[in-house]
Amino acid sequence: MNLNRRHLLGAAAAGLALPWSTASMAQAWPRRPIRMVSPYGAGGSSDILTRVLADFLGRKLGQSIVVENKAGAGTRIANDYVAKAPPDGYTLLHAAAPIAIGEALYKDLPYDVHKSFAAIAGTAIAPLFLIANADAPYKSFAEFIKYAKGNPKGATFGSPGAGSAPHLTAELLLRAADMKGVVVQYRGDAPAYTDLLGRRIDATLTAISTAIPHIQAGKLRVLGVALEERTPLYPDAPTLREQGLAEDLAVNRVFIKESVFPFLKFPGADILLGPEMKSTGEVMGVSE
Repeated sequence: MNLNRRHLLGAAAAGLALPWSTASMAQAWPRRPIRMVSPYGAGGSSDILTRVLADFLGRKLGQSIVVENKAGAGTRIANDYVAKAPPDGYTLLHAAAPIAIGEALYKDLPYDVHKSFAAIAGTAIAPLFLIANADAPYKSFAEFIKYAKGNPKGATFGSPGAGSAPHLTAELLLRAADMKGVVVQYRGDAPAYTDLLGRRIDATLTAISTAIPHIQAGKLRVLGVALEERTPLYPDAPTLREQGLAEDLAVNRVFIKESVFPFLKFPGADILLGPEMKSTGEVMGVSE
């Protein structure tokens, strides 16, 4: 197998990366089980996508892929763990947005994002939906804004981690809507949902896949989607823009236009970018 560096022409909010080295990858791969690291806790949208990818790619490669959750510190724990792993192709990182923007947010990262990783393939962009408890007094985005501005403390948003796309989108929303608020950081989507269902926070911005069961059960409500146009993934959700918000909140596109990684021609990349995986992603509420 010959691995060559090449420019990453497109980028996504989530993607696979591995410790960077070509020399140690010269032999046949894979000859033993692979480890895929998720930077968020179990049960959230990123973790679910990681497990779907691991199962799908493992079946195609004929080798088991074990998912390990290394949540916390805005994905830096997982990133550092993979950066320090042997560069032999048997430790993969299902990277999230914070890995690409960490340098702008944190000083003294324990790894060099430009040298420690090599990208394999972009996997998905998950549109962010503004979700609230179905029993909350606001039933629309406009009512949510009115509620937040009438509350001395503003609105509370749940985020799966500092530096994540939901975190940054919530901060942009607070600024764009000219309202006060606090973004509460959790270790993944699942604990944020627990507090949202218990009405300990007012809203969260999240992928639709993990919210659907709660929406169908009548426990959560979609207030809108942070895109310029409605998405076929959930066409009933109006955009925040069509509900009066002028600013574009699509941080996935704003922050990740260019890759910070060298890009590898890696066995399995074509599988992940193929039509079968694309159709699987659409079912989960993500897109290319």
